[in-house]
Amino acid sequence: MSSENPDPRESLLTTEDYVKYIRVDFKWTLAMFGVIFLILSALLFWFGRSMRRHSNMRVAEATYILDRADTVSAEITPTTLELEEMVVEVAQERDWLFEQMSMDGRAEEIDAELEQRFLDQSFHFELPDDWREQIPPQLQEWHDGELDQRRAEVAALYSELVNFAERNLERQQRADELLEELDPGEEFSETLDRYEAHRSNYIAALEQLKSQAETAAADAGEEPRLASSVYDAMLELPNLLNRTQLQYRRLSALTSAPPAYFYAERYLRDALRIDPRNPEAKYQLGRVYDYLDLDEVSGEHYARAIKADPGYERAGEIIEMFEQRVEESPEDSRASYDLAFALHEYGEEDRAREQLYKVLNLEEDRHSMVKVLAEKRLGYIRGEATMYNQLTYY
Repeated sequence: MSSENPDPRESLLTTEDYVKYIRVDFKWTLAMFGVIFLILSALLFWFGRSMRRHSNMRVAEATYILDRADTVSAEITPTTLELEEMVVEVAQERDWLFEQMSMDGRAEEIDAELEQRFLDQSFHFELPDDWREQIPPQLQEWHDGELDQRRAEVAALYSELVNFAERNLERQQRADELLEELDPGEEFSETLDRYEAHRSNYIAALEQLKSQAETAAADAGEEPRLASSVYDAMLELPNLLNRTQLQYRRLSALTSAPPAYFYAERYLRDALRIDPRNPEAKYQLGRVYDYLDLDEVSGEHYARAIKADPGYERAGEIIEMFEQRVEESPEDSRASYDLAFALHEYGEEDRAREQLYKVLNLEEDRHSMVKVLAEKRLGYIRGEATMYNQLTYY
């Protein structure tokens, strides 16, 4: 079969039709691909910007928590313990709700089949009157007993759901009182806005569940089936309970230093998962490890902040801190390597080379990790074939 375009004269098409419908217009095709490229570029730009914004939000919250940690108790306080206990209680409430709903996973995984299973799992079919006359009295008595027991179970579940809603409403009220006592500053306002938005949804869902359970209990009468409206109200709560745990943990981080540094590290790790090159997240993570007296780890993260962005605004501050550490501990090879790491990433290769030679002189063990890394970094500065990603501890 010929790959050439057909001759218009051999068909019923006119030359104009051939040009319009068959022949490829390369200018139009090029324009189409150009538009697609621009759309994809815009989407990637928007996605990257959105990720950086979410990462920076977590860093800002962690930074506020770390700054506040210097002004609160260094020991765990009764308020800390109360809020942590509330976190555990909310987790138990969520697990109980999962159990009642016969859920195998999170709320998003519940579909119509699981809902029907939940509604029918304890439904006992009421025998028609003409059937009852045809079965033995003993079977009638057993069936009636099962039906009465199920009615009692349904009524008890409605009562438990009302109590469940009331307990969580009281717990949320106590959390609001503790928040007023903590009095976070304006720097925490964005987090407080999210807290307030979640609080409104959470309270509305609890009140809805309570209302539906009370209404179903009043209307149930002799009905042995659980009301679908109650199920719908229950379905709204698992994810809200998960977020409530996070909110209580945020409040706990404001009460004393130990939870502050614990949760700040989690927020910063989250920020780096979203944007691995966020220099501020690396710097603040270094602060966390400074508090834990892990100078080796903190130094790595401070230097990584400069590696992520040589123009980082705190780069000079980090180098001065490393220089002070070297001055205080001139025999510490790790401190000298941290300074060399930072200087190299900052673009001062001559000063970095000086510190790297110092590391080689200080470390007698040729298998020492610091000495191996110093040799690799020196090789990289000299232009030797060294993989750049091998120049950090881990």
